[in-house]
Amino acid sequence: MANVLLSWTAPSVTTNVDGIVVLRMTDPGSAPGCDDFIAANKVRSNSGTAANDTGLDLQSGVTQVGSDLAVSDTSVVDTAVAAGDYYYAAFSYNAAGYSPCTVTGSALNIT
Repeated sequence: MANVLLSWTAPSVTTNVDGIVVLRMTDPGSAPGCDDFIAANKVRSNSGTAANDTGLDLQSGVTQVGSDLAVSDTSVVDTAVAAGDYYYAAFSYNAAGYSPCTVTGSALNIT
């Protein structure tokens, strides 16, 4: 098991951003896009956490890294990751749904 430090650039405009969610996907064999993590046009409920959020529709092989993050957060540690190849994506969100995401450019090999 390994710990993986993930970092990103915070959104430049955060007026309508409620938070950030980071997701991990088992390597599907080719580079995934944002829709491969969360179904398009999902709307968040007001539950406050993605784990209990009926609007967070994760695709097969996708898990959330930690909890929902603040807009100002720019890193998170994915703890106790099993050996394998993974892609990660960071989405900003608000009540209307999820933004386009930033996906790692290639699968990360965790050993």
